[in-house]
Amino acid sequence: MANLWLNWVRGSSTTPPTTVYAQLHVGVPGATAASNLSAGTVGGTVRVAITFAAASGGSISITGTAPSWTCSASAVSETLSHVSFFDASSGGNCLWTAALNSTRTWSTGDTYTLSTDSLNLTPLAAN
Repeated sequence: MANLWLNWVRGSSTTPPTTVYAQLHVGVPGATAASNLSAGTVGGTVRVAITFAAASGGSISITGTAPSWTCSASAVSETLSHVSFFDASSGGNCLWTAALNSTRTWSTGDTYTLSTDSLNLTPLAAN
């Protein structure tokens, strides 16, 4: 994502994702968000579509229906700690990652809802 923004600053055109998808992790996702994937989403919905409101004050926040996952794998008990955001429902590019405000232990049959999240680019330049 950083390279896309930097190339945009130098005049390259960039196509924004039509949909952003969130994915759960049980540890630091790494630069490409391929590490520490939640085993609870294996066999179920791994990435969930997420909608953000228009930017204001250098920040965007979740709007509409909050994304949620159900732990569909059998005999799983793990602690969710991070979330990553992608430009595709599978494959694609990792846009950014974030630590959850607090960890959450979940097991088979539990549902996790990401009720709040924001991306902030501050401080803004003075006009």
